[in-house]
Amino acid sequence: MVSHYFLCLNQHVDKSISDYVAALKRNLKDCDFYTICSCKKKISIADTFLRAQFIRGLKDGWIREQLVQDASLKDFDAIVKKATALEASRYESSQLEPSTGKFSEPPVDTFKKSKTNTLSTQHCPVEEESLSDTEYEIGRIQNSEDSFNLGSDRDKYLVTVKLNSKPQTFEVDSSARFSLISEPAFRKLQSLDTLLEPTTVSFRSYSDHIIKPMGKVTLTVTYKNRTIDAESYVVPAGHDALLGRIWIRGLGISLNKIDINIQYSSIFEPKVGCVPNVEATTQRGIASSDWGSPLVVIAKPDGGVRLCVDYKCGVNSKLVAANHSIRRIDKVLHSLRGSKYFCKLDLHKAYLHLKVDEEGSKIQTISTHKGTYRMNRLSFGIKTAPSEFNRILSQILHGLPNVEAYFDDIICHGADLDECTKDLMACLERLKENDLHLNKSKWSFFKEKIDYLGHVVSSSTEAAFVDLKSELCSERVLTPFDPSKPVILTTDASSPIISHSIDDVEQPVAMPLEL
Repeated sequence: MVSHYFLCLNQHVDKSISDYVAALKRNLKDCDFYTICSCKKKISIADTFLRAQFIRGLKDGWIREQLVQDASLKDFDAIVKKATALEASRYESSQLEPSTGKFSEPPVDTFKKSKTNTLSTQHCPVEEESLSDTEYEIGRIQNSEDSFNLGSDRDKYLVTVKLNSKPQTFEVDSSARFSLISEPAFRKLQSLDTLLEPTTVSFRSYSDHIIKPMGKVTLTVTYKNRTIDAESYVVPAGHDALLGRIWIRGLGISLNKIDINIQYSSIFEPKVGCVPNVEATTQRGIASSDWGSPLVVIAKPDGGVRLCVDYKCGVNSKLVAANHSIRRIDKVLHSLRGSKYFCKLDLHKAYLHLKVDEEGSKIQTISTHKGTYRMNRLSFGIKTAPSEFNRILSQILHGLPNVEAYFDDIICHGADLDECTKDLMACLERLKENDLHLNKSKWSFFKEKIDYLGHVVSSSTEAAFVDLKSELCSERVLTPFDPSKPVILTTDASSPIISHSIDDVEQPVAMPLEL
């Protein structure tokens, strides 16, 4: 019983790694883990069980994955040292405010009851051969009765794979060894000509509830251009489909999104930051005394409200126009040439990250039924706001390779996955330095085809554009320039055309986009 209790020890949600290690060592001394060698002597293997149980019982799946992937970690003290360092790094990343260096209060939904169940499995350190009914520990089971869900559903990393050519969406969990699918989801794939095989494997939650799979199946699993034959366990209704480490490695699924979410968790918080040492300016062209623009309340589709200000009637006509030019969309899209992978970011309440100077605050005064209020941040609706915001954002992102921005839409790109990852990390680091926060619900990472500024961007689209451009520049469309012939310039509302007159017929020589 003592040994069984030790193998059930897991790190509690409110305990540190140091507390967990102390509990393991305290219970290990009462266990008698040994093996019999050929000389009939008992040899202690307590250290082996200590290492295995420590890694298996960690509450943080990401830390567990880092330890499992580091083959150089052999000694228990070295494993604990690295785990403690990772725990401290992750804690600082999520709790420190970049602009002040002060600890922040945890968000309201840090501990949120979940209405769905999610299983996360790890292998028991006891060898399978020594067990009649193999039991696997559940690292995380979420339900409305006896567990809590850390974070919200939007933190899940979902991928869609094909099971015997039928699509199915899974949550990627690198802390799980096996892949699971619920019985209703499995039954929906009616064309799967696969029978359930019996299994003695069971799963045990932190609360000691036993979940027995209905069976296991061997499926042909396809993700992008990789296909494997792998097993999945079918669990009762109420549990989400879970994609574990065996499938992750076999299918070559990138965990970059998970790592990015952890490393840059602070800038994905849905709040308004403040760009340091920068003030947006607004200048009056005509003298005026008091200011007060009407507040306009607009209902949002989700039931909320959007507060807007009507600056047209008394403010915008009196402001000096800003001179910073805004890039044309076609030039932004043209800069994506040569790239295969794309990442799209969206700034959260973009303009509000910028403070305004004293005069700008007065000019942006709003009138409400409860009095007048001065706006201390750059407000939507101000005539000069788009130009000012683009000017400041261009300065912030200046010098970053393969990073483009159009208002609050930022795109990072690269010719290969490594280049795209490097460019994305550099961009996120720059945003973090300037306390700019992103809209997590609108991100897209490492896509080969992406919607950006109303256009579908992909390497195949670019190839088609290059082919079209080559065709337009070929002799079948354009006539080679001859300096001895007169030049005819034709212009209209679109693009100009430069031509030669050959046999009284105008033959185009060039069609530049602009002169």
